[in-house]
Amino acid sequence: MVQVVIASAPKLIAEARKIYESITDRRQTRKPMSDAGDQESASVLRERIANLQERVDALEATELDQADLVSQMAEQQQALATGFQRLSKRVGLQFWATLIALVAAIAAIVIVLT
Repeated sequence: MVQVVIASAPKLIAEARKIYESITDRRQTRKPMSDAGDQESASVLRERIANLQERVDALEATELDQADLVSQMAEQQQALATGFQRLSKRVGLQFWATLIALVAAIAAIVIVLT
């Protein structure tokens, strides 16, 4: 269980860092929109549309990366849940074994003392 977490943690961290950096880079390189309105030329409008298309494409790529990261995290969570279920069963068995051993020890003490 812990091995699954340790094995997949670096990959999850790298993916999350990549998504964060792409979002940060996009925010820093974003060009502000001008308030010229109707006075803008056709070439400026084409440039703005191309810029918006690039941003939409980048958002879609980031969305795919995030979906992949969420999928990996879900797999890791499933592995953790399975591991915890196994651990719970083992702890339950150990509890009952300890209880039986305690009853046997008390019975042995009572028999020796009588």
